[in-house]
Amino acid sequence: MELLVSNLPYTLMAVGLLVLSFEALAPGGQFMIPGSAILLTGVTSLLLGGLGFIPIVLLIFVYSGIAFYVYKEFDFYGGSGQEQTSSASTLEGTTGRVVSTVTATEGRVKLDKGGGFASTYSARSEFGGEIKEGTEIIVTDPGGGNVLTVMELEDDVDEIDRKLEEAQANKTAVQEGVNKTVKTQREQELETN
Repeated sequence: MELLVSNLPYTLMAVGLLVLSFEALAPGGQFMIPGSAILLTGVTSLLLGGLGFIPIVLLIFVYSGIAFYVYKEFDFYGGSGQEQTSSASTLEGTTGRVVSTVTATEGRVKLDKGGGFASTYSARSEFGGEIKEGTEIIVTDPGGGNVLTVMELEDDVDEIDRKLEEAQANKTAVQEGVNKTVKTQREQELETN
């Protein structure tokens, strides 16, 4: 134990590399951030000739914040390995854009909001057609958060508009029918009186 403490910078670097190696087993960034922070703290401690416990803990927090920012800002994985969220059902109805052409068998989308830590997901098209890169989409089936089923947002809006127009036309027709019936009944009442 004393050997580990006396060689703390090397111990931190070894632990950091070990944690980073877990990233190969389970990609997605969950090990990249703490592994990077611990590794950089070890390197900093080595360069500064050893640091006390409190500065090491503070450096781990600082480097964790920096690693998180860099990971989030540069999106190293493009969302790969992060296809799951804590509640996949909340993804239904979420909008986004196609980042890799979506077909019935492949594709990737980036969600605008509600996509979790990494908002890029594998996706398949709703009706098997091709959705080009850059097209605005809406999630129709979250599929458990692993592979989303999506459709072009314009198609969805058009369908909704058509149904609203249809409903309005039916409502108008029913109202006209009711008005005609009431008018006919009044005319019959007037004739009988």
